[in-house]
Amino acid sequence: MKIGSHTRRSSRANKSHAFLEQLESRLLLSGNVTAGVSAGLLSVQGGSNNNSIIVDQSGLAAGQFRVSSGDGTTTINGKSSPQIFSAATGIAINLGSGNDTVVIQNATVANGVALSGAGGNQVFTLNSVTIGGNFTLNNSGGQNSTAVNNSTVKGNITVNAGAGYSGSCGSFWGGSTFSNANQIFNLSASTVANNVAITNTSGETTTDIESSSVGNNLTVTNGANSYGSCSFNSGFCCSKAASSAVGDFFTLNNSSIGNNVTVSNASDGNATNVVNSSITGSLAVSNVVGTASQSCFGYNSSCNLANASDAFALLGSTVVSNVTLANISDGATADIENSTIVGALSINNGVGSYYQGFTACGGQTSSNFGDFLSLNVATIIGNVVITNGSTYNSTDIESSTLVGNVAVSNGLNYSTQSGGPSSCGGGTCGNYGCCGNSCCGNYCGGYSEIVLTTDLFTLNNSTIDANLAVSNASGYTNTTIANSTVDYNMTITNSTGIAYFQMDFSIVGNNLAFSAGAGVTNVSVTNSFIVNNATINVAAGASVVINPSQVINQLSITT
Repeated sequence: MKIGSHTRRSSRANKSHAFLEQLESRLLLSGNVTAGVSAGLLSVQGGSNNNSIIVDQSGLAAGQFRVSSGDGTTTINGKSSPQIFSAATGIAINLGSGNDTVVIQNATVANGVALSGAGGNQVFTLNSVTIGGNFTLNNSGGQNSTAVNNSTVKGNITVNAGAGYSGSCGSFWGGSTFSNANQIFNLSASTVANNVAITNTSGETTTDIESSSVGNNLTVTNGANSYGSCSFNSGFCCSKAASSAVGDFFTLNNSSIGNNVTVSNASDGNATNVVNSSITGSLAVSNVVGTASQSCFGYNSSCNLANASDAFALLGSTVVSNVTLANISDGATADIENSTIVGALSINNGVGSYYQGFTACGGQTSSNFGDFLSLNVATIIGNVVITNGSTYNSTDIESSTLVGNVAVSNGLNYSTQSGGPSSCGGGTCGNYGCCGNSCCGNYCGGYSEIVLTTDLFTLNNSTIDANLAVSNASGYTNTTIANSTVDYNMTITNSTGIAYFQMDFSIVGNNLAFSAGAGVTNVSVTNSFIVNNATINVAAGASVVINPSQVINQLSITT
């Protein structure tokens, strides 16, 4: 099984980013920090230069801390040697707007620790630290990395990351700007007694919770992401913008959460992985629609737009309450394996699309991406509700036990292509609107085409202790029930299109109801039993194979 992940980054953006980092390292020199203790608080202040410090307590008495240079060039109160401070019960460090590094290690802090940066790229690390109060981190921008390793925080962890950096696209790209920031937070082999709250304003973010314990709630909130917003010039009939959404990545591995886990992403292209972990409360993941676009080169002024898909995996884990997954755009994947959900499972996938418009010719094409759910060796005590708002959907339930009702709903199921005017600047339009004009070159011709796409549902070697309802709006649908038991009612509803239904070596504890609209329909019920009634409603010309002896009460087939 492949855990969901996404990688997207243009080489041009990477080069721009590398150039900005090199420029910053030339301009920002190592500096001096001012440190002192007041009212029990050890305060360390930096400026606009690069600073690197280490704070530790090795060999010192309680309340004493050593502040040392981390790079051999940063000075403390103007001195190059380590400085020792006494009577400190808390630590507050603000190193300013440079590219700064702070390491706190082998220390016990009676009260809280607060770290902050005014800009630049900040690297903060806690190694083998015990904090009696809260750990608070605030950054106003830049690409920031925070690691908490082998540490104990007896209060809360609160992380607020800034809005990132910006740069210029150059004259060819119209002089526009782009912005992004990589925010990384890692909690490893650590214990937090209360809440962990991580807020990232923008950019690609990575949050890893590894082999750790959080006593109460874990909340991760990620802002809107974009990587690139640069306009092409009009040299090749082009004047569109090029941009690309980047995703947010969350991993909970071999960890325990005492209450709820909430992950909120303001763009798409995200990956959420919960592996070998326990959540005493609920798990809620929400992904808001985002787009990636790239403008044309060549002979038309089209603009390609693509939704980036979201991935969710729950592997070898237990959630004591509900699991809720909401994706506003489509193309989402959800993989739940060897896991137990004591509450309900709700997955709601919205309507997103891949869109490509040919504006010079006035036409466009669009096609929806599908949503994919796999339940494998899973136990769910509450109801399961799966709602897909787009095409090419697949729901696969294998070797699982579902105690409540199961409802799967698939939305409109087609892709479209349409053309613009029948001529373009004197060019000749051929098949599918191909236009000979040099600046249109692709689609026109005034045509429109609808292509039916597929919805798949499979229940195999599984048990549903209540009802099963599968509803498909239109298109090509294939529903397969094999070696499974549905203790109460099974209802399969299809709209217009092509519908296939197969049930083999399975049992329905009460009624079976199947219906399909206009189109080709094939129904096959073999080696199975329906304890009460079976009602099959299909259009004329449908193929229905069912032995009446498999229905204990009444079999009704209508057209």
